[in-house]
Amino acid sequence: MKYINLTAHPINILSGGITIPPSGIVARTHYHTETILQENGIPIVRFSYSNIYGLPKSEDNTIYIVSSVVLNAVREQQPERNDVVAPMKPVRDANGKVIGCMGFRCNG
Repeated sequence: MKYINLTAHPINILSGGITIPPSGIVARTHYHTETILQENGIPIVRFSYSNIYGLPKSEDNTIYIVSSVVLNAVREQQPERNDVVAPMKPVRDANGKVIGCMGFRCNG
């Protein structure tokens, strides 16, 4: 399986002991918010996504790593895509800085 990192940062998978460098292409999406309720000054909003940029077409034996926001947009706009994942279970150092993740989540 080939992994293509469509984020701007290296992805350190601590459970597998590997680092996947950025590909140089960053997948992005635009989103809009709609306030559906506001109680005591606290808004509750609904996200909706528009165009996804930088996400290649599906390719055999290839997984595309994107941000959680882009993965949410893919779920909404291209639910048939099972080749797109986002990092899950972040691991932090003693100062709270994210140093890696334990795997990936998908929309399936």
